[in-house]
Amino acid sequence: MATALALEDVARWRRDWEFMMCHYQPDRDDLLTVGLQLLGRPTERVLDVGGGPGTTAEAVLRRWPHADVTVLDVDPALLALAETALPQVRTVRADIGSPRWLPLAGGPYDLVVLCHILVYFVGCGFGGSLAPVWMCAR
Repeated sequence: MATALALEDVARWRRDWEFMMCHYQPDRDDLLTVGLQLLGRPTERVLDVGGGPGTTAEAVLRRWPHADVTVLDVDPALLALAETALPQVRTVRADIGSPRWLPLAGGPYDLVVLCHILVYFVGCGFGGSLAPVWMCAR
């Protein structure tokens, strides 16, 4: 039986997540903002690979409020945070270590975002291959 998450708890957990991510990726917010600005053109469909609680997806939606954003992650608890905070995004539970994630992603996408996830492609036995990610893009 699923339990609804309190919005104030979700907001706190997501803030804590962002605080932790800033330790691993200093200036993450600035880098993401500049990266999205450099893209220039509006984008219709965005895939956030390893998007966790949806904080990167939220930044994308600040830039392009009408974008169709999908957050893909293996962790159901993090995806629940994304679903509660951002009901307009689609969430997909999938493991990027498995070849089965690609059809679940539902591409193609105009933009594929990977924030603090590349280490898992190289360091966790995924063969260092980003080919499935590129296959999601238009």
